[in-house]
Amino acid sequence: MAPNTAGIGIPPEEISKIWDRLYPGDKSRSQPGLGLGLSLVKAVVQAHKGRIEVQSVPGTGSAFTLYFPTTPVPIG
Repeated sequence: MAPNTAGIGIPPEEISKIWDRLYPGDKSRSQPGLGLGLSLVKAVVQAHKGRIEVQSVPGTGSAFTLYFPTTPVPIG
């Protein structure tokens, strides 16, 4: 699964922080948010034994790639 955005992108120095709870990103942006969305997505993906990656170009947008196991994985 690979959702893309055609938004403002994420500066390279912020990529590692976007997964943190309550990290709102650049304060000068006009986009409102609480900083919870990507941390919740990462938690759900990891709960299903998957992983998530991001590629972003500031001013162009971002691509998030989600990987999930194709065979059942025991949880617990």
